[in-house]
Amino acid sequence: MKQKLFDKLNSAFFAPDSGMVLKVYRGVLCFYLLLFHNSPSTSGYAEFGGLYQPVGIFKYLGPLENIDSLEWMTWVFRASLLLAALGIFGSGSLLAALLTGAYVLAYNYNFGLVGHGTTLIYFCLCLLLLVPAQDKTRWAVQFLKCFIAGSYFIAGMQKLRFSGFDWAWSENLAMIIFQNKTTPVGEFLLNLPVVVLRFVAVGVLTVELLSPLALVNKRTGKVFFWLWAAMHLGIQLALGNHKSFLSQIPCALVFQEDFLLFAGKRAHLAWGRLKELIHIQKLKVP
Repeated sequence: MKQKLFDKLNSAFFAPDSGMVLKVYRGVLCFYLLLFHNSPSTSGYAEFGGLYQPVGIFKYLGPLENIDSLEWMTWVFRASLLLAALGIFGSGSLLAALLTGAYVLAYNYNFGLVGHGTTLIYFCLCLLLLVPAQDKTRWAVQFLKCFIAGSYFIAGMQKLRFSGFDWAWSENLAMIIFQNKTTPVGEFLLNLPVVVLRFVAVGVLTVELLSPLALVNKRTGKVFFWLWAAMHLGIQLALGNHKSFLSQIPCALVFQEDFLLFAGKRAHLAWGRLKELIHIQKLKVP
C-alpha cells in the first residue's frame, strides 16, 4: 500500500514534462498583470497622509512621495513583466518584475486599500521563479496546484474559524453587497429573500472547503476551475469594485493543462510561420 502511494506521488510530481505548460502559464500571469493591474499613485499619500500605516518592507523603505519615482518604478515593473511573458532574459526579467512588483503591487496597502487578487498571482510568479530553466518534470505544476487549492481551503477554514457558520447562514453576504458599490446584479440579489443569499454564501463556503478535491485528478481540477471562475465572476458582477478577485482566475488556469498545452503549441506554430515569412521577405529584398 505504501509503495503504491509512493509510486503514485512519484509519477505525479516527477513524471517527464516538456515544460510548455509552465511557459504559457507564466506568460498568461505576466500579461494579465501588465494589461489589467492599475498603477498606484502618490495621491493616496498626498490626500490621506494621516492614514499612512506602513506594512512589511514599507516600514524600512518609506513612501514614495515623488510621483516621478513611483512612475519610474512602475514602468520598470511593466517592462520586466513584458520581457518575462515573452521569455526574454529568462529568470532575470521575472526576478526584476517581482522585486519592483513587491513595491508597486503593495503600495496602496499602506492606506488600508488591500487587494485580494494581487497576493495569489504574485506568489504564483514567485514559485515559477524557483523552477530551473532546464527542469523537465511535473513537480512545479503539481506544487502550484497544491498551493492554489490549499489557499482556497485555508480561506474557507478562516471563515469558519472567526465567524463559524454564521458567515454563511446570516445576513453577512447581504451586508457585504450593500456596503459596496451598487451594481444591477447586486441590486437584484438584495431584492431576493435573505434565504437565497444564505444559500449562495453556503455554496461559496462549500466550494472553498472542498477545494482540495481539485487535486484528485485532472477531471476534478477542471471542475473546480470552473467553480472558482464562476465564484469570482459572481463577486465581480455583484460588488463591481472588486476587480482584483478576477486575477485569481488566470492563476487557476494551471488546472487547465490541456488548454495551456494547446495554446502553447499554437503559439509555437504561429511563431515558426512568422519567422518563415520574415526569412522569405529578406530573400526577396535585392
